[in-house]
Amino acid sequence: MADKRVRRPAQYELLMNKIATNKEGKQVFSSLKDCLVFAAALGFKNGKRESFSNSSEQIQLQIFSGEHDIIFINSLAIQETGDTSMLNDSKLDEKILIFEEYACGGLSILENKLALDPEKEIVTMIYSEISERSLVDDITNM
Repeated sequence: MADKRVRRPAQYELLMNKIATNKEGKQVFSSLKDCLVFAAALGFKNGKRESFSNSSEQIQLQIFSGEHDIIFINSLAIQETGDTSMLNDSKLDEKILIFEEYACGGLSILENKLALDPEKEIVTMIYSEISERSLVDDITNM
C-alpha cells in the first residue's frame, strides 16, 4: 500500500492549485488531497465520473490516512459497485480508480461553477450542502 499513488487529472491542475495551494492565504482546502476528496464527493453526488489519461504529480496513498479518507474511498467504491468485497486489499487499484474518476468529474463541475471568485463559490457550495439534510446528518443521527 505504501507505493500506491492517486492520480490527479492534469487538465485541472491550475484549478486545484488555485483553490488548494494559494500562496496569498486564500485557499479553500489545506491540501491538494483535501481538494480531491471534496471533488470526488461532489462528482459522486452529481453522478459525474470521468476517466482521464494525463496525470499531474501523483499523491501517495498514505497521504490519505486521515480519519475519514480511506473510509470515504472504500464507501465510494462499495456504493459504485454494490460489492462489499471492495474492502479487500486485492481491490485497491479498482477503488483508487473509482475515486480518481469521481474526483475528475467533481473538478469538472467545480471548473464550470467557479467563475470570478472560486473561493467564495466553493464556500457557498459547502454551506449549501451543509444546510441541506445530508449523509452526514443521517450518520450522526444514528
